[in-house]
Amino acid sequence: MEKDLRSGETLLASREVPTTFWIGVIIKCFTIVGIPFALMNIITVLTNTFDITNKRVFGKVGLFGTNEYDIVLDKVNSVISAQGLLGKMLNYGYIVISDNGGDSYSILCAAPTKLKKQIFEIQEKYKEEQLKNMAQAMRA
Repeated sequence: MEKDLRSGETLLASREVPTTFWIGVIIKCFTIVGIPFALMNIITVLTNTFDITNKRVFGKVGLFGTNEYDIVLDKVNSVISAQGLLGKMLNYGYIVISDNGGDSYSILCAAPTKLKKQIFEIQEKYKEEQLKNMAQAMRA
């Protein structure tokens, strides 16, 4: 979300809603019982965001009551990629991010293992940048 960026930040990655999610919603709509569940799924996916910048991971969860999370990259404790059998076959699943405080946030996304790898690569670049900044500060 470009409007949520702070000064000096660059958006590097965002979650993508898997195409198979939309196919599942359409299938649910063919039954009267499935329509409310499909609507709940649509609202959940459309009201949740997940973005990664060169400095932090952040997102929003919720429609009426919104919970926002904002984790500086060096405070990300773990990143878990969770996929069931169907998720592995159709390449979708959940990313679960935990911070140093023990809070965790999960989000549905396409290609969760790819996104996990991107998070680790971005985190590594962030750490290198922090070390360079500390070295320059020590020289001054």
